[in-house]
Amino acid sequence: MAQIVERIFHRRSEQPSVPSVLTVEQLNQRYLQGETLHPGQLAKILHVLSRNEADYYRKIISQRQAGFWQKWAPFRESPAGATDEYGNKTPSFENVMKVLDARGQFVKAVSPKEGEFIVDLMGGSAQMAEPMMNAMWKEDRLAGYASIDGNELAVNKAAITLKSLDIPHYSLLHDLGQGTLPEGLEGLVTKANPTAIRFISSWGISYLDMERLTRLVDSCYALVPDVPAMVDILMLTGGKFDRNVLTRRFLTNIVPKNALAGNFGELGMAMMALPHMRKFGEEIAEVNPIWTPDEIRVELEERGYMTEIVDDNILWGQSTAVRIKEK
Repeated sequence: MAQIVERIFHRRSEQPSVPSVLTVEQLNQRYLQGETLHPGQLAKILHVLSRNEADYYRKIISQRQAGFWQKWAPFRESPAGATDEYGNKTPSFENVMKVLDARGQFVKAVSPKEGEFIVDLMGGSAQMAEPMMNAMWKEDRLAGYASIDGNELAVNKAAITLKSLDIPHYSLLHDLGQGTLPEGLEGLVTKANPTAIRFISSWGISYLDMERLTRLVDSCYALVPDVPAMVDILMLTGGKFDRNVLTRRFLTNIVPKNALAGNFGELGMAMMALPHMRKFGEEIAEVNPIWTPDEIRVELEERGYMTEIVDDNILWGQSTAVRIKEK
């Protein structure tokens, strides 16, 4: 089994798992020198280009991103245990997330409180909902839960996921990539009379270009002005996963833990999904900017926000929970 995991993570190991993470300054310098940048790299420097240049490239980037999600949505949004038309189990993103428990670690860092209304930005199929509910004390209740995504397949799956919640819940179709929240959300939140609004995003909004990310954060804090709000996001600590760390931890933590628990089926499906996960990670970096927590801090401080590192040890330090706060 160890050899299988090694092959999965280190196939073509002489090549990086995702394009090298370059800063805005480095990318802009390459752009000015006439080098060709892929859409994800261009997306990272849109805010330093002229308005005409930014508008031109944003259309190209949006087309590439739409094509990416059309291709990967079935893998990304299918639940663990999903089957094909013949009844055979198919590997999915969720198979890997289930054994890694990344969402559970993020929820622990976020620490939802009684009476809060959760708004899951780019929530996909709402897989964050169950961990959020499980994190509450038995007597405590959330005021409501809204999952927002721009992919229709994901939104339909989220509606099914949320049916099990005994609180007001909504699955909303809206393209957050424009930096705006859906119309009607304010009314849904106000109706629930929450003590606070907690916006969360598991990696999703950290892949927006800086102009759209800032606009979306502005929209979050302006949604219901008289209700306290906070924005918690999960990001890649270094802008990409370190294959060596993941390989070692998978072998020394994930495999033994699940083997001892007898979760051979879940472990097997996760290992089947790993090659797809690796490819997904490579391709998403080609069409989205890859921001690090330090870059987010610098960029958002210039726009009137502060960031706080809530937990920088998620997935053995590969992911970081960041809170975006008003100054």
